[in-house]
Amino acid sequence: PLNQIVTISASLKRLAVETGAKDLLPDMERMLTAEAYLSDLVTHGVRALSPEGKASAAASGATGVPADAFGRTPNHGAILVVDDNEETRDMLSRRLAREGYTNVVTAADGEEAIELLRSREFDLVLLDVIMPGLDGFAVCERLREQDATRDVPIIFLTALDDTFDKVRAFSAGAVDYVTKPFQPQELLARVGTHLSLLQARRALQEQNARLRDEIEAHHRSKATIECLID
Repeated sequence: PLNQIVTISASLKRLAVETGAKDLLPDMERMLTAEAYLSDLVTHGVRALSPEGKASAAASGATGVPADAFGRTPNHGAILVVDDNEETRDMLSRRLAREGYTNVVTAADGEEAIELLRSREFDLVLLDVIMPGLDGFAVCERLREQDATRDVPIIFLTALDDTFDKVRAFSAGAVDYVTKPFQPQELLARVGTHLSLLQARRALQEQNARLRDEIEAHHRSKATIECLID
């Protein structure tokens, strides 16, 4: 059964980490990604054709909010998926699209990710750790050094799951850490949570800016009135 295969693969991954055989981790990640992809297809692959999906789509249409083939309304937020494994990039992009995230961009390595983040704005980054060239830790540290990308939420996706690597991830500036093989619903919940937090922070910043403008305008008006009185 698929669950047994996933369990055995996860055990092999932990054994590779514990024995220091980190050169095997990229192959283990590809196995785990393929298994997660298959599990996702088994669970959600025919959802678009189900009566529930059609009913959901009809209900969304009745409210005037356009829905996709899966009956889901669009989710706002530009997401960058960074992983050297093409299967992982494809699986994550498809899964996010099913949840209504229509603005998803992928990068195959750290350098490409940095260039994309310099050229446009993203609301969230899903970042693999083990990559050729710049690894996820180095990418995260570079992004935190730049004003334009310092506040972009970064979620690490990796087969490394020991405490040292988790602490290093948060020290580099990550806001969350998900180990492979990840459960799609868990990852999507974390994506939604951090996008909501980002939106709330931006709304608070805008509110503070308006309050500062109103206070300054009040001070100017008060100064003008005092001058007229004098």
